Amino acid sequence: MKNHYSIEPINCFVKDDILFNDDTKTSLSKAKIIGLCLYKDETICFDVLIDDGSIFNYIPLHKVVHNINYEQNIELKDLVYHNCKSIDVTINKFDYLKDKKGLAFLKYKSTWVNIKKYYCSVDWINDNDLLNLVKLDNGYFAFLPNHKIKFDNKDKNFKPYKKLPYTYTV
Repeated sequence: MKNHYSIEPINCFVKDDILFNDDTKTSLSKAKIIGLCLYKDETICFDVLIDDGSIFNYIPLHKVVHNINYEQNIELKDLVYHNCKSIDVTINKFDYLKDKKGLAFLKYKSTWVNIKKYYCSVDWINDNDLLNLVKLDNGYFAFLPNHKIKFDNKDKNFKPYKKLPYTYTV
């Protein structure tokens, strides 16, 4: 088992208030997301490499943006659908989705946001659960489940699909 998973580097900015002993800092440090950091019952975080060569682990999603013009009032609970159920995961990439755009529904903010890019999916192999890492139009990244994402569709509604069983056995 491990807690850190390497991913293809993603350009980003880290909010300096998490990097320095000054909570009032509003500047950003240029960086790259280089991995995912998982601890049971805690949120998925990023491993980042700052442009000055410093590496930081356990950076939460609401402290990382991909655009300097990001939406100010986004909270962590809008960006990560739930905490890690365990550290028993696989990281997968659905190649077909790599160039797909779509819509994401942020449950606490109750709003739709455009998806700019899909990166990968984190699958809790013993818990039948999966979250997708996506880049949002509001300047943030998010980990959202399939049922909060619509690809290739601009319709801001979900059909009343029935809930699929948690598992199938024979």
